[in-house]
Amino acid sequence: MPLARRYFYYLNERGHLFHVFDIKGLVEHTRMPSGPTYLRDRSFLDFFYRRLQHNSLEQCVADGVMCKNGTDVMCLDDGTCLAPQEFLRHFPYVSLCGVERNFVKVQDSPVVFTDYEFICKEEQLSGVLLFAGSLQEPFQPAALTVTREGKLFHPITTLKRLQRGTSIAENKGLVGAQVSLKLGFDFVCEELDNDGQYVISWGGKRHFIPYVAQ
Repeated sequence: MPLARRYFYYLNERGHLFHVFDIKGLVEHTRMPSGPTYLRDRSFLDFFYRRLQHNSLEQCVADGVMCKNGTDVMCLDDGTCLAPQEFLRHFPYVSLCGVERNFVKVQDSPVVFTDYEFICKEEQLSGVLLFAGSLQEPFQPAALTVTREGKLFHPITTLKRLQRGTSIAENKGLVGAQVSLKLGFDFVCEELDNDGQYVISWGGKRHFIPYVAQ
């Protein structure tokens, strides 16, 4: 049976979470959410992210309906119909709240870190990456990775539901552009025959960041 209540969201590279009503426009990339209409309620965002997890093909099939030709489809509120595999490709994450299912399509990753705070305790420098409303992720400079396009990623370890059935390496959040600047993120090329490498300046040291396939 189709779900009684389903809602759809989109997370862009700036960490803005949008409630989406034009699902067809989102899926077909003809009407992507933008502007100042993103959600700002900090308590809601924390609640939403704490319940975020990977969507599954089995659940998509269970939520679908059988067509006359014997195939399963997901029929959405605006009339859009998708095969379960296609639905999962567009909405790989879901935040559960009782009988509600909040499906999430992302531009880059399920989390975008939107700020960074230094913490200095007993002369030991550390820091946290911030996301959602007030959630934090301990900063691990050695765990950073970067794509060839210069997108910086950091592991997500504090969202326990997101980790279910996956490895830490699979769950990475995008470090927002403004946070990258705060961390001294830069591209250096010290030798003419070298392709160059990305680095951050943190804790009085330069940390070279390994490349990873996107």
